[in-house]
Amino acid sequence: MADTHYTVWGERALILIITLRMIFGGMDALLLPIAIPAISKEFGGEWASLLLMSQGVVLSGLLVFSGRLGDRLGLKKIFISGSILLLIATILSGYAASMEQLLFLRVLSSLGTTLSLAVAFPLLRIHIPEERRGRAFGFATAGTSIGLVIGPGIFGYCLQYLSWPLMFFTLIPFGLIITLAGWIWIPKDNHEKTRHSFDIPGAVLLMIALSILSLGLPISLHNQNISGIVITLIIAGIFSLLFIIWERKADNPIAVPDLLILPDVRTPLFLTLGLYTIFFGFLYFAPVFLNEILMLSPVKSGILIGLASLIPAICNPLSGFFIERYGMRSIKGLIIFGSIAGIFCCLSLIFIKILGGINAITLSLIFFGIFFACLRTSVYYYYYLSVPTDKAGTAGGILETGVEITSPISLIIVHLCFASGIILGSGGIISTRNLSTDVIPGVQGVFLCFMVICIGMLIIIMKKNVSEI
Repeated sequence: MADTHYTVWGERALILIITLRMIFGGMDALLLPIAIPAISKEFGGEWASLLLMSQGVVLSGLLVFSGRLGDRLGLKKIFISGSILLLIATILSGYAASMEQLLFLRVLSSLGTTLSLAVAFPLLRIHIPEERRGRAFGFATAGTSIGLVIGPGIFGYCLQYLSWPLMFFTLIPFGLIITLAGWIWIPKDNHEKTRHSFDIPGAVLLMIALSILSLGLPISLHNQNISGIVITLIIAGIFSLLFIIWERKADNPIAVPDLLILPDVRTPLFLTLGLYTIFFGFLYFAPVFLNEILMLSPVKSGILIGLASLIPAICNPLSGFFIERYGMRSIKGLIIFGSIAGIFCCLSLIFIKILGGINAITLSLIFFGIFFACLRTSVYYYYYLSVPTDKAGTAGGILETGVEITSPISLIIVHLCFASGIILGSGGIISTRNLSTDVIPGVQGVFLCFMVICIGMLIIIMKKNVSEI
């Protein structure tokens, strides 16, 4: 329940704080991929791969635990603590004197990201009343897209005309506003605390399983080591099984089974997993396709991807207002419309031979933007509306953990399907330089997998009784 003493201006401040936090996250996600060539040139590239993967490892391993901390100690305390740690680590990253120092600081930064991200949307769930919660989720979900739009331009300018450490410093104003405004404007949530003990063994087992998955799969895929992929999946599966066995007998299980058995929690959670499997897959696929196959310049590729990100940046708030105006029925409509847009996104590249490369990718990017704009706000709203207030932090950790898990899954889909048409094509690796028949099967394979996911999402929401949402 929202705090009845919380003013409208306080609500707006909270929405702005969470939106800025998501903008920060969107920019931060792009910082290292853009800066890593310059960083590797200065420090050497021995730790470059681990540097890129460190955030995913920390996030996937600790998000549920961070959300649990929020429910026990207070969402505001965890959010502010994470924001302070994130700000300090970001500032110090700009002064790093070696790759080892930068790696250590990025791990600290990822820990701060984990703490603040797990409780960001739960804060909106608790403190914004239902009649205004749609716009709150709309602006917050738009934040990530805004970060993806403005990040490349800012970082590209720093990299080309200034220096890579300044890329970290451009995030400082966001971090300061988030921390200071959060300290002042986020209300205390002592009434939302729970006093259950921590399930430390469960948290450790979950962290090991997800960390192995997040770290092992990208390394194995990068080295084209199929046996490594199999071994990674087996080891991660063993620790996952141990985690499940432990959770069945734990007094206060970290995964909260009574939360996950609720149909209105499982449905939007599944939809979110489908949404982000496609989202990450498209982010992996699009730059390679634009740069390596169509041979577009980085500037033109950035413009196309930026335009696709601009659609959800503008439309996510509109989706939130749409939910507020037309009620819960609109959630089903948005998810259906978004799933259909996702199907057209996939069809555009499945029929690449007919449409041609540039037309196919342009149409696909447009439909992808619509897909993400419709689904992200609606499924997040649906999910957080369905979770109990006293478990909002834990629910947020579970949701964001699911999002992180989809990243290596997407990497597998893109790498293996794409490789079937490029790396293992009859023309060999040279075929990546030409839009030839060697490439087409891989492109179609990637988007056939994604289309199956979109159709599954559409079937699930179509079967859902509107009155049950």
